[in-house]
Amino acid sequence: MELASSFNTMCKSFNDNSQIGTVSTFSELVHTDFKGEVNALCWFRNLEGNF
Repeated sequence: MELASSFNTMCKSFNDNSQIGTVSTFSELVHTDFKGEVNALCWFRNLEGNF
């Protein structure tokens, strides 16, 4: 539950910023062009392990 809450908070902060786009796959990350104000992309991933 804690991770889901962190993800929702993170996504909301990125969605509130018109300069940051979000993607959900590596393919999207590679093939998404920066347009207009967007000058950064965020790719959220659930990594297994203890980081």
